This record gives sequence, structure tokens and C-alpha cells, in this order.
Amino acid sequence: MRTCKRHGGLRDDSDHGAESQNHGAEDLLFDALLFSLYDNGDGLRELRLCGAEGCGQVLDQMGGFIGVGGDTFYRPPTPDTRTQAHVGLDRRRRGASSGVLYSREVLSEKTTVDSTLVPTRLQADVTGPEPVMTALLRALRSEPVLRVGTARSRGLGTCAVEQFEEVDQAAAIPTAAPIADRVRQFNEHWAARCQSQGESPGNPLIALTLQTPALFTDAFLEPTLSPTGADLLQAAFESEEAHADALSPLTKVHQIARPRQVQSWNGLAGFPHSSGLGLAAGSVLVFEAPDLGDALFGALRHIEEAGIGLRRHFGFGRVRVCSPIHTHLHEHMPQPYA
Repeated sequence: MRTCKRHGGLRDDSDHGAESQNHGAEDLLFDALLFSLYDNGDGLRELRLCGAEGCGQVLDQMGGFIGVGGDTFYRPPTPDTRTQAHVGLDRRRRGASSGVLYSREVLSEKTTVDSTLVPTRLQADVTGPEPVMTALLRALRSEPVLRVGTARSRGLGTCAVEQFEEVDQAAAIPTAAPIADRVRQFNEHWAARCQSQGESPGNPLIALTLQTPALFTDAFLEPTLSPTGADLLQAAFESEEAHADALSPLTKVHQIARPRQVQSWNGLAGFPHSSGLGLAAGSVLVFEAPDLGDALFGALRHIEEAGIGLRRHFGFGRVRVCSPIHTHLHEHMPQPYA
């Protein structure tokens, strides 16, 4: 994702007058694929500079989170943070440890929105296996005040659940288009981009965009940062074997990814889990599919619900198949590609 270095952000993010409007964002996945598969870098060269009138600044990397509502994109407010000092605890006496001080960055209770402080609100669409969702729904209905995160014994992490309801996936907000439609749109836009550059699109492509970090290992149980189709459902349960078989024929053609060192804590044992090296959230894996059949679409629906890679029960490996960001977020180039 790239945006103007001087006036970065989605075009609809800014409401402070035309002179300070953001100059838009551009997803470069198709152009990166053209360069990777056909050694055609014309698209990447076209998008080196901002195309807004009178600008000409360099297009720089765009970070943060992007929300999707149909074909509409938005950036949720970033919560304010602050640095908070603490006194270390002595594990033997369970009291303050003399001379041990440390600090941590925490989310503030209030966030600045349009120069006004408002209570910090976090919102998400929560999906998962039915037993997990049933337990979560029961817990939130019985206890509307939760304590989340770390250092809860020090008074951090208290939050109130304002709204939590079970909705049908088809009625979720934002509504996610069926996977078959997203795959079709992705390949239509890819074919149009190839034709605009005089290239042939070839077999259908499947793009997997990570919503959370993902962990994979190779045949020697060493961390791997380039998973294959057979790696997507590693350590699959017996009920997932059919989905794993459907994903195995996928051939990796490209990936845009960054490594991420992850740590987690085993609260029951009181010790940390082993650290792992994986792919960061926002990484994109692109596979070539020999056939778009019902078995593959069923497997893609399953990994959107269950995730990919290892430690999926901890929330790693959440993924979106053919995200609309890649097909519709092109504010520097006209759509469709002509």
C-alpha cells in the first residue's frame, strides 16, 4: 500500500478543507505481480510519484489499519497512548521490589478525535468455531465489565462492553462479499491489469491477506517464511483433512511479507510459550489455482473461519481471501484499468 508522502491517507479521511485533503492510497499488489511474474515494471514506475494536481511527491509506504465496508474504505481512529511507570514486584514476597522500575506503553482511556477527547472505543467483527463463540457470547452476556490485556492486577485493562450481539454472517457490518465473488472480482481486475500491460493473466490466482501474524514450519520443524499450499493447514485436525487436501495443489507465485517475532504467555503454567518467527499482519500470499472447484471454495471458507498455519487457537493466522483492498483501493489510477 502506498500513499502520498506529504498528504498521505485515504481521500475521504480528511475533512479540513480542499487544500489539505489527503491525496489517496494505492494498492500495488497487481503491479508487484506483473513485475514478479512477467518482469514488467511499468506499473511500478508509473506509481512512483503522487498524481494529485500540483503535488508530485513520492508515494511512500502506508501503515495502520483500514476498514472495509462493501466498496468503501475508512481508517478507524488510532487510540491515544501514553507511557506509564511501574515498580517491579518481588515474586517471593509478592510486594514491591526495591530499586526495580520499568515503564510500558499503554492505551489511554480517552482518544483525540477532531481535537476532542472521547472515550477510547475498540470494535471488531469476531468470528471463530461454534464452541468458542458460544462460550464467548455467554461470558460477555453474564459480565459486561471485562479486564483485558496484561497487568490486570495493577488496575489496567478494565473496559465495558457496550454492545455485543450475534449476527448472521450475511448481515455483518461491514458485509463481506461471498468468497466466490471476491475471487472472481480479483481475477477480473488482474486480467484487466495484465491486458493493459500487454500480458496474459494465466491461471486463476488466490490472494490471502493476513489479519494477524501467522506461523509456519518446514519439514525440519524450522520456521519458514515462505509457506506453500500444503503448509496453510499445518497440524490439521481430522475434520480438516479434506480442506488441507484441497489447498495442497495451490502453487505459490508471489508474496509480499515481513517477518515478525512473536511471543506469548502461558497463564496456566506461569511461563512464556516458546517464541516463534512468522509473517506479520498485512502480509499477502498469492497462489495459482489449477481449478476453482467447490472443494477449494469450501477450504477457503474454512480458513477464513479457522485461520492458517500454527497456533490458530491463539488467534494467529487470521486471513482474508482476495480482500477488496486489492481490487478496489486504487485512488491514484482509474478503475477498471483501461
